[in-house]
Amino acid sequence: STIAKDASLSFQFTENFKKNASNGLKIWYGMKSDASEFHLNNKFIEKEDLKFKSGWGIRTYSSKEDISGFDLSLIAENTASSNFSFYGFELLKQAPLGINYHHCGVVGAQFTHLINNADLILEQLEYLSPDILVFSFGTNEAYGNIDTVKYFNSINDFISILNKLFPSTAIIITTAPDTRSQGKIPPSQVNINNQLLKLAKNQDVSIFDLNKAMGGWGSL
Repeated sequence: STIAKDASLSFQFTENFKKNASNGLKIWYGMKSDASEFHLNNKFIEKEDLKFKSGWGIRTYSSKEDISGFDLSLIAENTASSNFSFYGFELLKQAPLGINYHHCGVVGAQFTHLINNADLILEQLEYLSPDILVFSFGTNEAYGNIDTVKYFNSINDFISILNKLFPSTAIIITTAPDTRSQGKIPPSQVNINNQLLKLAKNQDVSIFDLNKAMGGWGSL
């Protein structure tokens, strides 16, 4: 996110992207004011702009050539702050086969951080209508002292909402693996995984015991 009116982003794709070349691109964005507009470099043609009630949108572009990258630039419309957010991009598949994989998250994120943005997340999930949701959290929160009751209740309520809104979507929760950071053992790692196991059973969703699969506690 930025409040700057002249911000820009540039993406250049690696050789790996050439295996699945695309001529279509979607930009997931947020704009909380009309102070600025954004544009891509001139090889892109705007095809559609969807806006949603939480202040985010998806803008679709086409290109005459295989996309090897793109430049995004903000253009000031007035003197106010831009309040622009870049949520990500999506390369459109040429054929509707295989898996469409969407990744949401950043290093250091916790399950509760996702829940704090529930309004936005739920709208985006409604748009995607996913077949499977995989939640892989637990490591970062394990480094702090966790109120397990509050942790369980907040996630339990969130999963309950998902089950009601998306009854045909499969949900998988993974446990947190054995981990170290600067030689420190997370003090809440056992408690966190116990809550995740309890959550999966309580909500009747799938659990993948990543911790056990990697060798259990002390495996590192």
